[in-house]
Amino acid sequence: LNRLRIVHEAMNNYELCIMNYELRFMASEISPKAEVSPKAKIGDNVKIFPFAYIEDDVEIGDGCIIFPFVSICAGTRMGKNNKVHQGAVIGALPQDFEFRGEKSECIIGDGNI
Repeated sequence: LNRLRIVHEAMNNYELCIMNYELRFMASEISPKAEVSPKAKIGDNVKIFPFAYIEDDVEIGDGCIIFPFVSICAGTRMGKNNKVHQGAVIGALPQDFEFRGEKSECIIGDGNI
């Protein structure tokens, strides 16, 4: 009976360790100095550096890295494993004389730098 209890406790500890590892692995790292809208959808393992700015209605896929001083505007959809470097502005209003304020999107696939 004692052996059974020890084995049972060991299994529970093992499962807790696995769950803890998965949570740590999946957690995104967002700097407290970054401005990220609570309405933005941020994937797993995303790293957002200080002074990044992310608006509402933005989706950032798993494994992306957003470096400092990046602005990601509403309507942006990013796939997985993208890197956005310093000073980039993604998804701002189109710079087109024919643009009249209609809804626009910026869609980026996977694995871009």
